[in-house]
Amino acid sequence: MSTAIVQGICKNEIRDSLNIWVSGPHKENLEHWKQYGANVTTSNGEVICNCDIVFIGVKPAMLDNALCNCYLPTKDPKNILFISMLAGVNIQKLKQVLKQLPFNSNVIRIFPNTPMSVGAGSCLYAIDENVTLEQCAVLEKLLAGCGLCEKVSEPLMDSLGILTGCGPAF
Repeated sequence: MSTAIVQGICKNEIRDSLNIWVSGPHKENLEHWKQYGANVTTSNGEVICNCDIVFIGVKPAMLDNALCNCYLPTKDPKNILFISMLAGVNIQKLKQVLKQLPFNSNVIRIFPNTPMSVGAGSCLYAIDENVTLEQCAVLEKLLAGCGLCEKVSEPLMDSLGILTGCGPAF
């Protein structure tokens, strides 16, 4: 899903103003991201140091491990917008995990689908109580090249996400 989202974002007119960072445990698996102009690293903390918006695209069981070493090497607190595409992990659970990190975070949960890679997808999103209208607008602008982007309430995310995620396969 991460690749589909980045492919859609790269079709967006704002692409040139973006600074994309991608991390993963094995650098050799990150090389293909360079074709999108992404910076690659094996340090999730480095991504957080360089970004104000962080997409979380790990398997749900890997969430704690992915975030455990994300401490900022700066004394200034930072506000980060986390955009989660973790299936089955609601905003409340994600906020609970993010509390271990030494910075302020707002959370948007998204349910994307693969047609986003060609600009024909749909992405549902739900927000936590601290997400601003400006942050919602930034998400919608980022994903404008991916297709439709629609805000829904958190309780509807799982059922609607199944429909929009699996629907294109039929």
